[in-house]
Amino acid sequence: MTMTSLLLKLSFDGDFFSFSTYSRDHGHHGRFLVSPDALKLAMETDKTVFDKDIGSFIEMRTLRSGGCDHLSVRFTWLNTFADGSVHGIQQSAKLPIHLVQHVLVTRQPVKYLYHEPAAQARIDSSRAGQTIRQVIGDKHKRRAFSKAMRSCFQWADETVNLFCDYGDSFYFTTESGFPSNGGLVLFENTYDGHKGLCYQVCT
Repeated sequence: MTMTSLLLKLSFDGDFFSFSTYSRDHGHHGRFLVSPDALKLAMETDKTVFDKDIGSFIEMRTLRSGGCDHLSVRFTWLNTFADGSVHGIQQSAKLPIHLVQHVLVTRQPVKYLYHEPAAQARIDSSRAGQTIRQVIGDKHKRRAFSKAMRSCFQWADETVNLFCDYGDSFYFTTESGFPSNGGLVLFENTYDGHKGLCYQVCT
């Protein structure tokens, strides 16, 4: 699965804080100037703060989690055409608060590459406890299961219900019904001449 990334440059342009973005999909999309007061309001409160620059918009909000605070930003870049139509794109990122504060204090530009996390389904394993206990007792199976939980269900806005099945494998259903059901099956595979265990989704 391709992971979306967005390169941001944080700097100052006169009295305004500047965001510039670059992505492989859209190239350089321009520069967004924000009032430092609006930026500080977003970082110092729990409010969602909006600002605009020549018809485009930014939405800013601080996300606080275990001392690792991030500034969530969403850009809506808009262009108006001669026929009156409006077209645009949206770009989103989460920036470490300390980087934003550094630029605010020093006015020295900083570049930051944001990688969008892969979509991940919510896993309900409450009915698969017996099989999970069997799996985590073996370090090789435990490693294979951990990797499967990270990579096998990259399905956005989905809930996967795991159930015990035969051996160390699982049966699953989904709330969306697509796929309606399937198996998370333990296999032995060979990679570079070495044998190992892995889980694969079978539908």
